[in-house]
Amino acid sequence: MQNHLTLDFGDGIYDFRLPWAACAEIERKADAGIQTIYERVMAGHSRLIDVSEIIRQGLLCGAGGTVDGQPVECTPRVVTALVERYVTGPEARPFIESWNLAASALHTFMQGYEDAQEGSKKTYGPPRLQVGFYGVLISLRQRMRSHGSIPWPRWTSARLEPQ
Repeated sequence: MQNHLTLDFGDGIYDFRLPWAACAEIERKADAGIQTIYERVMAGHSRLIDVSEIIRQGLLCGAGGTVDGQPVECTPRVVTALVERYVTGPEARPFIESWNLAASALHTFMQGYEDAQEGSKKTYGPPRLQVGFYGVLISLRQRMRSHGSIPWPRWTSARLEPQ
C-alpha cells in the first residue's frame, strides 16, 4: 500500500505525500481536524484553504518532480510559486482540477493507495465492500437531493416510523 502519488500538476509531474506533520499543518491552517477536512473535501464542500493547503503540503513533502525531463526539487519557494501559479493565482487552472488533486492526495493519506498492477495480486473483499466512505457520502448526498433533507427516520415513542 502506497502513501504517496505521482500526478501531473502544472508544468510537470510531481510526487505528492502527506505525512502526519503535514496534516497537522493543514489542520492548523484550515482550523479543523483532518477527518473533518477529509469529509468536506470528499463530499464536495471543501474550502479554498483546504484544497490549496493540501496541495502545498503534498508538494513540500513529496519526492520532487520532473519538468521537461529534468528533475525538480520542491523547495518552499518553488512550491509557493507553483501553488500561486496553478491553484490560487489570477491565471489559476479551474478549481475542479485542484480539487481532484487535493482529494486524491488526502484520500491517499487517509486510506492508502494501491497501484492497479499491485491490486491485481491482492483483493480485500468483494467490490461492493471497497466503496468505503466516499461511496457512503455519495449515497447520502443523492438521498438528500431526492428527499430535500437528510432522510433519517423519526423516533416516536418506542417505534421507528419512516418519514
